[in-house]
Amino acid sequence: SEVPAFMDEIYCIEKIKPPVVDGCNWYLSENSPDNYDMTVSDDDDDETPEPPFDVSLVRAGSRLGWRWSWKGDFINAAPGEPNFEHVSCEVNWLDPEPKKDSSDYELYVLELKQIEKEINFFKGFHEPPTAERYEQLCRDWDWEHKRKHKRPDQPRFF
Repeated sequence: SEVPAFMDEIYCIEKIKPPVVDGCNWYLSENSPDNYDMTVSDDDDDETPEPPFDVSLVRAGSRLGWRWSWKGDFINAAPGEPNFEHVSCEVNWLDPEPKKDSSDYELYVLELKQIEKEINFFKGFHEPPTAERYEQLCRDWDWEHKRKHKRPDQPRFF
């Protein structure tokens, strides 16, 4: 994938004259060999996010990075369940973490907490998972979700 090299170039532009590209998003081409069919289940209740094929800059305080993400519409999550309105992979940081005694550190920590809330379904991934790994993540999440929300009157099988 050429995305890391592309984002390094964007980083150089952003460092010269910020915020030139703030708010810009990029998308994996449908023709990319890394893109794959997003249909995992025919289940109407399937609330797993699509693969994270969007790329955007991330800013926490003065620290700049980028990430793969997906913006969806699953906003009615059950209490304690992930809200898949926006999910992302881990951030690929381009700047070092600010020093704890810097004037920017408190803002960095505050904004980092918000960023980390969006890293749930793809936690541990710095790039989109392969199609096979994505399908496994969806099956695992679906199984765990159904197990947690099984109605008491449904029979239990062991």
